[in-house]
Amino acid sequence: MATSSDQFGDVSARVLGHHAEIRARLRDLDVLGGPEPSQVAAVHLRVALLRLASLFEAHLVFEEVELAPWIRDVDAWGPCREAAMLAEHDEQRHRLQLVCAMAEAPDTDDLGFAHEVSSLLVSVLEDMAREERQLSLLGWLYDYGAEQMTG
Repeated sequence: MATSSDQFGDVSARVLGHHAEIRARLRDLDVLGGPEPSQVAAVHLRVALLRLASLFEAHLVFEEVELAPWIRDVDAWGPCREAAMLAEHDEQRHRLQLVCAMAEAPDTDDLGFAHEVSSLLVSVLEDMAREERQLSLLGWLYDYGAEQMTG
């Protein structure tokens, strides 16, 4: 019979798997964006960004449906952590929507667009690193119990 630690571990592993896939897509965007993307590279960058947006939205929904209950229930701070995650998701969606709107606008400057994609890339990588540290902490809490933190 699976323990709550095992079940959380399964959800956590899926989140980390998503992160690996998102990082691979972000690397592709970084290569396409380059310092001064050609016109062809800029078109590929737009397409790659829109594909990433679809993958990223699915990832956020997964976290909100599958990870959020684990975050909420781990300890007394869980609801605060869940609210912070949802607020971060709202911010990420907003930022991604703005950059996707640039990708779809015919008059978007290629260099300015590449700069915005690069900025988005950095913020998503930072967010995932922070989230992975949080997952590690939550895993520890599920493995050893929140009562270990309070003595």
